[in-house]
Amino acid sequence: MIKIFKKIVLVLIILVLFLNACEKKNDEIKVIEKETTIFQKQNNIDKTFNIAVIEYFDSDMDHNAYHGFFDYLNNNNVKYNIVYDYLAKGDYDDLWSYVEGLYLDEDRKDIDLFYCIGNEALSPVRSCFFNNAAIGTNLIRPEDYLVINNKNKIKFAAVRTMPPYERQLKLIERYKPLAKNIGILYTNLDKESSYQLELSKKYLEDNKYNVKTYEVTKDTDLNDFVSKIKNEIDVVYLPVDRFLLNNSKLLCEKLNKENIFIIGANHYYVDNGASITLAIDYYKAGEEAAKMAYEYLVEGYPIEKLLVRDLSLFSNSVYENKNLNN
Repeated sequence: MIKIFKKIVLVLIILVLFLNACEKKNDEIKVIEKETTIFQKQNNIDKTFNIAVIEYFDSDMDHNAYHGFFDYLNNNNVKYNIVYDYLAKGDYDDLWSYVEGLYLDEDRKDIDLFYCIGNEALSPVRSCFFNNAAIGTNLIRPEDYLVINNKNKIKFAAVRTMPPYERQLKLIERYKPLAKNIGILYTNLDKESSYQLELSKKYLEDNKYNVKTYEVTKDTDLNDFVSKIKNEIDVVYLPVDRFLLNNSKLLCEKLNKENIFIIGANHYYVDNGASITLAIDYYKAGEEAAKMAYEYLVEGYPIEKLLVRDLSLFSNSVYENKNLNN
C-alpha cells in the first residue's frame, strides 16, 4: 500500500512539473492581439504632428529614405514639426546613448510618431519607447520587433526592404546560364549581410548551385583574396552590406581584373564596378513609410493594423555596367 501511495505521489509531482513547464513555455510565445473595434476613417489634415526622426546610416543610399518620407508628407499637405532629428552616422553606441537620454529626459516634447531609418535606429526606440507609435524602414527582419504579450498592443509598423533572393537566381540564369559555383561575400558586422547570406545560400543550394561563402574584413588582403577565389567560383554575389559598400570600388576593381562576374544587391555596386545589380529604391521605401504614417496620423487608422508591408520597391530593369565584358 505504501509503495502504491509513493508511486501516486511521484506521478503527481511529474504532472505538476510538466504543467509548470508548459505554462512557462506559453509565456514565451509571441501573441499578437487582434483589433476588434470597427475603424472609422478620420480627417486630421489640419492637425500638426510632432515627429521624431532617428536615423542610422553611413551612405547616401540610406538617407534617401529620409527625403522620400518627408517629400510625401509635404506633397500631401501634412502639417508636422520635426521635434527630434538624430542621425547616427555609423556610430551605434552613440545612437543608443541618445535614445536612452531622450527617454530619461522629463522635459522632452510630446512625440506623435517615431520615424526610424534602419534596424540600428529602430532597436533602441522599440526598447525604450515601446508604447509610442513608430514606423520603420530600411529594415531586414521587421517581424523581430513585433514582440508583444496579451497585456500590450502593437505600436509599430514597417516597410520591409529586403532584396528578394529569387531575383538573384534569375539574374544568374540570364547572364551566366552555365554558372554552377556561386560565391557570397559577407561581413559579421552587418545584420543585413548575414541575413541575406542565410537566405541566398539556402535558396541557391535548393536550386542545385554550389555555394561558397567568404567573410571579408578590414584585415582582408583583397589581392590575395581574389587570387584565392578566382578558380573556385563563377559568380560573386555582394549583398547589401555597409562595409562592402564602402570598399566596393576597390573590391570590384580586383574582381574585374580576374574576370569574375559580380552581382550586387544595390545599384551603388554598379557605380563602383559591379557587372549588374538588383536595385533597391530607398527613396520609394521612404514614400511607402510616409503613406503608412498618413494612414495612422491623418486618417486615424490603428497602427497595430498596419504591421509589416512587403512592397515592390525594386527597379523593373536591371542596372548594368556597360563597360564590362565579363
